[in-house]
Amino acid sequence: MTFIESLKLTSFTNGEHFDYLFTLMGWIAENKLPSKLSPLTKALTDALSQEESALATSRKSPLSVLIQQADAERDIYLRNLRHITTTTMHIADDAAAATIIHQLFTDYNTLRPNMNRNDESGLLINFIADLEGKAADAVAALGLEGMVKKLKAANDRVVELTRNRDNDKSHQVAGIMNKMRLQADEAYHNFVLTVNALVVVEDPTPYLGLIDFMNTLITRTKRQSLKQKAKAPDNNQGDNAGDNNPGEEEPPQG
Repeated sequence: MTFIESLKLTSFTNGEHFDYLFTLMGWIAENKLPSKLSPLTKALTDALSQEESALATSRKSPLSVLIQQADAERDIYLRNLRHITTTTMHIADDAAAATIIHQLFTDYNTLRPNMNRNDESGLLINFIADLEGKAADAVAALGLEGMVKKLKAANDRVVELTRNRDNDKSHQVAGIMNKMRLQADEAYHNFVLTVNALVVVEDPTPYLGLIDFMNTLITRTKRQSLKQKAKAPDNNQGDNAGDNNPGEEEPPQG
């Protein structure tokens, strides 16, 4: 007998959580299900709508534009610094100094423009400290002090603005977002438990299309979530991890 597989919704970021439920509700809206599921699907729809509003609020901040601008600025300085270093390695008088800075880029080989913003901020703090420390003579020899200062200033702005934005949001939004997610998790949990119970006591045929779609979606969502976390955890979106999980269900044993 086929059941809807278990899925730990609390392990997802806010964006992943919403996208999963939005995709599910899109399928439900386009396909006919037994009328006895209508109260459950309505509860899911209402919970998802409230979660969408909370998610939109969590992403809005007047500081976001300033963060994006400072992030783009530091990426320009970082690219220019790398380009100048690579170019001057082929100039005899500058080769020794350029090689020292190039070695720093090698040591920080994961540092790339457009990487996860918080990860880039952390790496740049250490990278710039090395430019101003052990590589200071090489930076001076190539006349790059001004560029390093601008890189540091842009990175400091990203760090400060991000901290201010997070502090501004944390008290106003986090509680609302957590509450909306819990409501959606409970509605999803009830929906899955009901469907899995109905296929035991009734003819499962009306539910097979739903179960097949959901299991495919669950498998794809788990795979995508694992890939994203392996690449770079997104520290700008919080998870609601916990032992008591209203979104994790085990199918009944037939």
